[in-house]
Amino acid sequence: MKNSDERLHFFSITKLEKALKHYHNLGNIVPSHVLNPEEMSSYMSWMMKQHEKNPLLEISFNDIPSLLNSAEIVSISRELTGQKAGANTRNKLFSLLETPMESKFFEYQQDITAGRFFRYLPAYWNTDEHFLIYYVFVGEMLVMFEQETLSLNAGSVLFIPPGTKKACTCPNDDTNAFFFMIRQSTFAQVFWAHLSAQNLMSFFFKRALSGEHNTSYMLFDTGCDTALESLLYTIFKEYNRNGVYSAQIVNSLMSTFFLFLLQGYENTARISRYNSFHWNNQFADILRYLETHFETLTVEELATRFGYSTRQIIRIIHSVTDKSFSQIQTELRMQKAARMLTSGTASMKNISAETGFANLSSFYRAFKKYYNCTPKEYAAK
Repeated sequence: MKNSDERLHFFSITKLEKALKHYHNLGNIVPSHVLNPEEMSSYMSWMMKQHEKNPLLEISFNDIPSLLNSAEIVSISRELTGQKAGANTRNKLFSLLETPMESKFFEYQQDITAGRFFRYLPAYWNTDEHFLIYYVFVGEMLVMFEQETLSLNAGSVLFIPPGTKKACTCPNDDTNAFFFMIRQSTFAQVFWAHLSAQNLMSFFFKRALSGEHNTSYMLFDTGCDTALESLLYTIFKEYNRNGVYSAQIVNSLMSTFFLFLLQGYENTARISRYNSFHWNNQFADILRYLETHFETLTVEELATRFGYSTRQIIRIIHSVTDKSFSQIQTELRMQKAARMLTSGTASMKNISAETGFANLSSFYRAFKKYYNCTPKEYAAK
């Protein structure tokens, strides 16, 4: 759906970006070539010295596209466009590039930050401690990973987990792309509750939060959805307003963005083919069916329903969840039993029957093994 708000698609190239474009061409930077941190530091140093010798344009702080409003980044930006730029400023910039710690990008009260990508900065390898979301409003953006390169087009939503080695570049005038950073702790506390346990997005973030960085990205194609674009642009504006309650508003809006994205585009999600686990959308159907019929379902019945052999269905479940069929079934049974015990409206006999146990003694044994206490002790807590 084409968005009629031109602000979302046409941000004029700034004076700073015109200068970056000149040095990009002068330095013969190839968009597909990715610099290492040392090479990027050398390039930035060369570019700053070139500008000190022969300034192409008088660049002020206001000419810098909205990047981030953290104190450290604002300080460096002001120095770069003022009279104090020198070796100390370069050292600060190099440190920021080489060690992108959360503390450098977030103020203490902020959980989410938002900014717009500079056009014509060369791609360089880096990793982050936080989650990243990239969104392209218009044009094309290249994102490189160690094993593949993605070309993001208008409407692309890219999630990158902490610890992922990546690089990106916007090497033309027409591209307008934004980035959003989310603290790991914030994602776990604020957004995790919105995710179903049975979709690719949940497994992606679960692996990322547990420190399993073998899932390098997750990509959605939204077709420039008007509602999603307006949400992201509002987050960007509210973050940069930095007013009273802005942090809370940004969190709430990002939560809404997640829900709209899942509602409309969950089935477009894809991950790298180089990841250690494979996914297709039928896997979500398998897990949802298991979640709905866990009380008495057998693994053979599940396999037959979805056209797999028993061996295949066992392998699919384990590869996606890192758990066996019986482990998942037990967890679901015990969680249902705990809810029924807490409500206090069902007898032990009914709870045992409704959670799929043949008799009370089997239920008692399973419950005590799982919760390390008897059902009556659990209910009394």
